[in-house]
Amino acid sequence: MSTEIFNVDLIREKIDSQWFQENRLVVTLKESYLTKIDIYYPNSKELLFSGCLDLSDFPEIWAIILTKSLKDTVFNMSKTFIDLLALVSTLKWTGFLSKRPVFVSNPALNNLRKTFPSLKINNALANELLHNSLLLKKINTVKPETIDVRLAFIPRVSKSENDQRKARFEYMKDPNEIIWKINVSFQFNENFKKRFDKAKASDLIDVMNLIAENVITVSKRVIATII
Repeated sequence: MSTEIFNVDLIREKIDSQWFQENRLVVTLKESYLTKIDIYYPNSKELLFSGCLDLSDFPEIWAIILTKSLKDTVFNMSKTFIDLLALVSTLKWTGFLSKRPVFVSNPALNNLRKTFPSLKINNALANELLHNSLLLKKINTVKPETIDVRLAFIPRVSKSENDQRKARFEYMKDPNEIIWKINVSFQFNENFKKRFDKAKASDLIDVMNLIAENVITVSKRVIATII
């Protein structure tokens, strides 16, 4: 079944364990900040690698978050969550003949600001990724369709977009987890199958690990300045 989703032999040297969860292949990595990577097809034309980075797995970070979330016996992580949410970034390919990768703040933040004015967009993470020369070199080699570095919103509402917006709004007011998601997607076609060899698969894992390192660095910096 593994080869139906993704041939894990391509990254065998980098993984610790693997299992299946519904329609997803889940792998854990050796020596990585990432808790796990979910590999699956969100649709028939796309293959997604979704890395999970849970800040509660980092005691030195989580202790600061908990301390700063307690005000006069009231515990709420909303301020920390919103300050980190302001960092979410996405990959953008620029140029006409020779495209190059750059990172920018996720445009979706502009819509969130309409309902949550306290959200102040922060391009610190995008800048950190943009100046990581090794990361950009490997992205140029792997050539993913998209890369999104975002915070997970725990509520999953499928009734309507309006319901989902309300659920996210409520979660932002009183979050109980802070989990970064590093999502890397590819257009799944014959060309992808031909070019995605062991070297590119290894570089993909390197890309996700390098992004995770930058996310932790910037998260620490932001959390340290939260009042």
